[in-house]
Amino acid sequence: MLIVLSVIGLFIVVVVGLQQWQQAGETVLVIDWPLNERQESTSEVDGRKVILAKHKRLRFSGSPGKRQLHLTREGYKPIEQEWNLTRGQIIEFQPDWKPNADTLRNRELATLVKRVEAIQKPGVLKKPSFADQTVTALRRKLIDFRRQHYGTPQAIEAAKAMSHLPWPVDTLKRDDIDPYELKVVGNSESSTAPVELVAVLGDSRFSYWSSISDMAYHPDGETLATANRDGTIILWDAVTGRAKRTLVGHVRRVMGVAFSPDGKILASIGDDGRVILWDVATAKILKTLNIAGGGASVAFSPDGKLLAACGNNPVVMVWNVADGEERFTLEGHTTSRVTSVEFSRDGKLIASGGFDSNVKLWSAADGKEIFSFKHAGPVLSIAFHPRKNVVTASISESSTAGRMLKSWDTATFKLVSSFGVVNRGRVAFNLDGSLIAISGAGATVVYAKTGGEVYRVNSYDSGGAVAFSPDGKALASAGDNGRVKLWDAATGKERIKTGGHQRSVNAVAVSPDGKQIATGDADATLKLWDIATAQVVRTFDGHDGQISSVAFSPDGQRVAAAGDGNHVKVWDTATGAEHLKLTKSGSSWIRTVRFSPDGSLIAAAGPSHNPNDSVKLWDVVTGKEVPSLGTNNKFFAPLAFSPDGQRLVTFGGTNIPRVYAIPSGKRLLNMEGGGSFYNLAFSPDGELIVVASTGIYVFDATTGKRIRGLAGHDGAAISAVAFHPHSRLLATCATDGTVKLWNLEQRFEELVKTFQVGPPRSVVKQLIFTPDGHHLVTANGTVYVLRLKEWSAMGKE
Repeated sequence: MLIVLSVIGLFIVVVVGLQQWQQAGETVLVIDWPLNERQESTSEVDGRKVILAKHKRLRFSGSPGKRQLHLTREGYKPIEQEWNLTRGQIIEFQPDWKPNADTLRNRELATLVKRVEAIQKPGVLKKPSFADQTVTALRRKLIDFRRQHYGTPQAIEAAKAMSHLPWPVDTLKRDDIDPYELKVVGNSESSTAPVELVAVLGDSRFSYWSSISDMAYHPDGETLATANRDGTIILWDAVTGRAKRTLVGHVRRVMGVAFSPDGKILASIGDDGRVILWDVATAKILKTLNIAGGGASVAFSPDGKLLAACGNNPVVMVWNVADGEERFTLEGHTTSRVTSVEFSRDGKLIASGGFDSNVKLWSAADGKEIFSFKHAGPVLSIAFHPRKNVVTASISESSTAGRMLKSWDTATFKLVSSFGVVNRGRVAFNLDGSLIAISGAGATVVYAKTGGEVYRVNSYDSGGAVAFSPDGKALASAGDNGRVKLWDAATGKERIKTGGHQRSVNAVAVSPDGKQIATGDADATLKLWDIATAQVVRTFDGHDGQISSVAFSPDGQRVAAAGDGNHVKVWDTATGAEHLKLTKSGSSWIRTVRFSPDGSLIAAAGPSHNPNDSVKLWDVVTGKEVPSLGTNNKFFAPLAFSPDGQRLVTFGGTNIPRVYAIPSGKRLLNMEGGGSFYNLAFSPDGELIVVASTGIYVFDATTGKRIRGLAGHDGAAISAVAFHPHSRLLATCATDGTVKLWNLEQRFEELVKTFQVGPPRSVVKQLIFTPDGHHLVTANGTVYVLRLKEWSAMGKE
């Protein structure tokens, strides 16, 4: 019994001893973690999740050996820690949380937002101006913040904060706009100009939204009429360049105009088949005549009693002006298009030219054909010498003779001169017949009457209209760009230089700091404007051709331009020095140029002989080419970078919007296509892609699925689309003369506002929001700035 008790006692002593020994060797992990840091946090010890007790110090006991700890906290980098604990070791650990990038951005942004709020604090009697040093520095910091953290939610929030600061564009005032410019944008009525308009950059003299087909001087030389392809006729003051009156009566393109010898009547002809006689004094329609198939040319007899017209049929129609009765129909051309008709200066002959390569002479008395001259190709234009019985005709082109100008004596029917010419457009003689001008693609060229180029004007114009003034001292030319240019007829020097661009503006961009606007025109000229003063501060010349796209680098230190030609040029905005000239091989022109959001890449898109080469990427610093994108597009390819710079959207050869990874060029998405799309844009959050042609379609940028379509431009071609800097407010412009704002925050479309800027059939070519989000800049030949504070917030402020 004693032995048993002894054994039991010894066992108890051993067990207790072992327990004491074990306890003495137990390891302890103590985590000193403040309670206020544990919200939205997790903890794992040795791979097992543990509940975060509401005690300041967390204690975990265990055996000697490895101890693993994994802590997470929202907004901070995870903590991974491992120890190899020995017997009895006690570890006290205090987490040292390192904020993640998102938290650092939030902190930096919060500091900037507080500074913005301090400036805007209620009760401050005098708000600082955009030029205030504190405001300037803060605006710069917010701009830099957005550039450094592009594609993040904080960048969007920074844009919101920026909208609360004063900007240079805020100084623009509607009262400073020339009343004439208000009248122009208001389609002849200043009262109908958008109330949001606060600035016009440039000069609208001799400038119109539509291309010009023909022109004619009034006999007094003080008025110039242009036939416009939007169906209107403009009567211009030939001295000041300002529009006097707009005549509206045709429903399609106006192809020709002519004044009666006494200047009281203007005749116009359109491809709608109408010949309209207008009272010049009242602008009222006197008579409307009809010509089958649509018209091309119209002419009065020297006594003003007859009117001849021709067009898309093989005949020439002649009417009595007094009563509008048909006098006779001249039949004899063998093709369905007669392009030009003229009366001789003595009124005895009518000449007509057609696509059958014939110039025919007709008796103005009875309409009988007298003679037919054979040209070497389709006849585009004819003109009688002002003092001789000589008729001159230009041809489109002959495979053997090229482009030719031929003149015949109408009395002897003999050829008196023949020489090659550069152009293939309309023909006009000066007062004494010593000079003859021919309009056409690239230039209006003036020749001596027997050949030999005297001078050429109007480079880069695809022109179709030319006229000498009645006194022979001025030459007017115009064409597809909608600008009338006036030249000294003897020297070819420009007589009236309008302000800003001398040609129509095709492209516009706003600098990231909101101080400058870049505009590119049809004359290969890039201009930088100071927004606060609405004045040009720098002009960049020497581009290859008309400019179709411009873009600022994200830091505002560079501006790029592209268009006709296969080059992208990049200039330094401060010095004007050329920084880069990038060549896109195989392109005849480039439609779009863009900087990546981080400013490291330039992308250019345009047609290419190699369809897999339509989009090119270059390194901004070195100018070296980055692998191109296989878009399979032979025609044009607008493009847009996603806000984070990791994706690029453009079009494939079958008009399918495609998304590519940058810079690898790997195709990520094929979106729903099937139509001709011309423009596209990413939303600021990168979640939507909008593409447009005659309709507007919204896509999910992640899946490529079409979400919905927007209807509102009534089938007009959409010229450009642009998103607001920090919301889903979308701006669109089109060939109907309108700018529209859409709220895409909602699932269903909401048309917020429509601005009419010019005639209903004018072309708004480009648009872009300013960085403050309160203004919209549009290019309509000239440049308009609209103040949009009422709609720009969209509930996001």
